[in-house]
Amino acid sequence: MKEPQCELVGITTVCGKPEIRAAVADAICRTAGKKIPIVAGLDSTMSPVPVYATPDGADALAFWPHDTYEKSDAPAFMYQKIKANPGEIILIGIGNMTNIATLFCRYPDAAGLIKELHVMNGYFGEKPLPDPYYNWNSWADPLASKIVFSTPVTKHRVIPLEVTETLSIEAGQAKKLLKPNNDLVKAIYSFGNDWLKKSEKLTLHDPLAAVSVFYPDICRFERGNVLVETEEKGNMGGTSFAPTAEGCVEIARSVDRVQFYRILSSVLCGSRIVDDSRTLPLQVVSRAESAGIPGEVWLAGLDSMIAELEKMWNISVGKALPGGSHAFAAHADGPNGESYVINVNFHEN
Repeated sequence: MKEPQCELVGITTVCGKPEIRAAVADAICRTAGKKIPIVAGLDSTMSPVPVYATPDGADALAFWPHDTYEKSDAPAFMYQKIKANPGEIILIGIGNMTNIATLFCRYPDAAGLIKELHVMNGYFGEKPLPDPYYNWNSWADPLASKIVFSTPVTKHRVIPLEVTETLSIEAGQAKKLLKPNNDLVKAIYSFGNDWLKKSEKLTLHDPLAAVSVFYPDICRFERGNVLVETEEKGNMGGTSFAPTAEGCVEIARSVDRVQFYRILSSVLCGSRIVDDSRTLPLQVVSRAESAGIPGEVWLAGLDSMIAELEKMWNISVGKALPGGSHAFAAHADGPNGESYVINVNFHEN
């Protein structure tokens, strides 16, 4: 919604209590000043599954204005948008694949009419998962996952679990990266606090699927085909990847974490990404990155931190000064021509 390149034409929900999920989506849209068409989608699956989750954090609806919704026909809604805008619609799937698979089955021409399909789905890591349900978006409806992975589309990019898991930050670091300085971010925390407290970390699974649409070089992709297990109970929804130049999907193999954090922070928190004139000295970048997540969060939040200081002190910060290893240092000008030097330190602890 806040990404300047994005024209959001609709949202559908899926999984347990989709009408409540639709209300949550509407509440978040309203905080961004957007009125987006939202359809509460399917709450049944193509494959029988033992657990169907209800939304965490829905109690926060009491604090945010929102519409109420009834279950409706999400695949028909998606097809209507696709048919009216052939070759222009990009689908982003961040839940189980039931709505999208039903779209492809019910309307066979839909796959050929969409511009791109981006999904957060699958696991292709070297270590086995503790349990198949960790690969939730596939496990929650294996047959739907199989249909979506096997349906040819012009461009199908996949953000798998082993890549998004590298974007996990401790709960205490979350507000350093995503500062609650506007209603949108406040609403995200309001609805997500239950999950944040329970997991004690923030893993940015779904945001990467969206960011990769508008910043396609944020991930390194490999082309091939994906197989989904739909028979073996002990591995239901399990996914495997076979690389081939003729494959119908591209799976992400790695992500530029610092650049991703910078983009997410700048878009949601309303700060700008600094230009090349503020490029940090390599020693500062290396020192921060060597500290792991805290350093990457500091690098990502530097843009918004500088913007806040410029506003607070009524200054204009210039290009980075050379040298040093622990800080961003730059000249700054005051409103009446005063000259200053600003120093923003990185503390490894």
